[in-house]
Amino acid sequence: GACALPAQGLTRKNLTKFRKWLNCYENQCFCARDVAGELAHRAREAGAGTRFSLACVIARQEIESWLLAGLSYIRLTDNSRYVRLVKANAPEIGDPDEAPRGAKEWLRGYCLDPLLGFPNAENIDQIGFDNIRSAAPRSFRRFESAICQLCDAIRTGVHIATPAPTSASAQSPDRSS
Repeated sequence: GACALPAQGLTRKNLTKFRKWLNCYENQCFCARDVAGELAHRAREAGAGTRFSLACVIARQEIESWLLAGLSYIRLTDNSRYVRLVKANAPEIGDPDEAPRGAKEWLRGYCLDPLLGFPNAENIDQIGFDNIRSAAPRSFRRFESAICQLCDAIRTGVHIATPAPTSASAQSPDRSS
């Protein structure tokens, strides 16, 4: 059936429709920039950028892939620390922005601390925010940029809606499942 993001904003009434729209992208190849642009475009119709600030960021795979990127960087720069975090039989991580989904399962299956697979402040500290930043997954760089843009909007009192619309998001086509 049709799977359109509701243009009238995210009210309780249309939250189910919004979830259905997001699920249209599950397990499909898509451009994260276009999806974020479409979300921001629809949010502008509900007042983003004029009544409130919004930054849309879509992780290319999963947010946990950022933790994998940090572990991959640790492996290259501090192998003794890596072996204290990851089991000896762990396979090569690869590029977390391009690897198939499954970062949660990788973290839970190969980390010595199975709770490392849950992205929370303690686990990010254990892997190291700077290691994640140094690995520089593109979606993480976008996340960092969005946080800076939101901080600037708060500091200046000028609302933003980001990213700017792309040609694909400006057309806002319905998604079919």
